[in-house]
Amino acid sequence: MTYQTITVERDERGWDVVTLNRPKKLNAVSPLVITELLQYFSALETDELVTHEKGGPFPRAIILKANGRAFCAGLDLTEGTDTLKSDGTHFFNVQRRLVQIAMIMRRIKQPIICLAQGSAAGFGLALTLASDVRLITKDFRCNVAMAKIGLTGGDIGISYFLPRLVGPGVAGEMMMTGRFLHAERAYQLGFANSMHDTYEDMVKAGEAMAETMIETMAPMPLFLTKEALNISLQAPSLHSQIALEDRQQLMSLKDPAFPIYVQKGFKKSKI
Repeated sequence: MTYQTITVERDERGWDVVTLNRPKKLNAVSPLVITELLQYFSALETDELVTHEKGGPFPRAIILKANGRAFCAGLDLTEGTDTLKSDGTHFFNVQRRLVQIAMIMRRIKQPIICLAQGSAAGFGLALTLASDVRLITKDFRCNVAMAKIGLTGGDIGISYFLPRLVGPGVAGEMMMTGRFLHAERAYQLGFANSMHDTYEDMVKAGEAMAETMIETMAPMPLFLTKEALNISLQAPSLHSQIALEDRQQLMSLKDPAFPIYVQKGFKKSKI
């Protein structure tokens, strides 16, 4: 499929690289960006899970990044919107489309590694939060931009993800003031897995992480691990989460790829 506002490249090592590609607009999200992100992620959600095979399945992970000096400046309020004249139905439909992107990112099987430089505001922050792993550059900063334009600070899953990542106090400050969280503090709080001097260093680290995931885990255990992490965020008890883990381990034992990855693990282990 050909896209206009994003690019999608299949790396031969097993992952897709999805790039926001409106650098002159600081990758602000237009209606077309929303449509294209939905098209890409929705197609992955309906793909069947296949076991380990030579040359497949693809993609087994996703790197989400952006061109230019900013990851994403939020919604592009200058394109395709007539804010004051639009009615409630229009706003509801736009809101649902934005939310669907974040929800599908959590539902798809592939882990998403987000690489973020410069500003991630509003919807840009929501994209980072909906990813599984976040790598940032030293000039990174993020904020809940909605809080500064007459809206609430809870939007597109931010009120769900942000307190779980940085704690309710920091999340409350960001959601009620619109203040920026800068790279150093974001890394210290656990918002980001790593912080890098340059964009190029960050991309290399993201690729290395994707390669390690794919080399370490067969497709089904990798996908099931993402599912277990998602469910753990709202698990009612330790007992229920262990029950899920037990079933996933039994499924992995019956995966045809299991003996292949057991041997790979023993060969690489230094224990």
